[in-house]
Amino acid sequence: LFISAGSRSKANLAQLGQAAPTLQQDGFSFRDLNKNGRLDGYEDPRQPVEARVSDLIGQMTLEEKISMLAGFELWFSTGVPRLNIPAFRMADGPNGVRGIWSEMSPTSAATPVGIALGATWNPDLVEKVCNVLADEVKDKAGHVLLAPTVNIHRTPIAGRNFECFAEDPYLSGMIASSYIKGLQDK
Repeated sequence: LFISAGSRSKANLAQLGQAAPTLQQDGFSFRDLNKNGRLDGYEDPRQPVEARVSDLIGQMTLEEKISMLAGFELWFSTGVPRLNIPAFRMADGPNGVRGIWSEMSPTSAATPVGIALGATWNPDLVEKVCNVLADEVKDKAGHVLLAPTVNIHRTPIAGRNFECFAEDPYLSGMIASSYIKGLQDK
């Protein structure tokens, strides 16, 4: 199944920029994100996050779910305007945040690549490096950093080994965990 997202994505962004109407219920005001005139579970901030996510995914069609796996232009996902799910901007990041605006991207702080981070054997240091990466993603208006590469070196001649942390599964897992925590903390 192939869904081309590019033809409808700019229209999606324009629709997502429109303000959602407000609903009143039980003395509370809510944004009617999908503009259907009723309060859906995912629109109710009083509900647990898990329930809201489950409700939102349950309302998505198969085509909408698959379309979220595709992108349009170079660094954007697709959105789902019907449910007010916005497109998100991705950035490439194995050794610094780049790729937000194609060839005209602003400069990035060059951070050590995965294999250099793994060679430190220092999860606390890796977490601090990734706090810097997270700040840079925000500064560049990004939403998702396409990193880390969590893989095991299997041969010394592999072309992308520099993005991975180590050939040792335990060390790779510890460093990857710290990398992700450092990003998510911010």
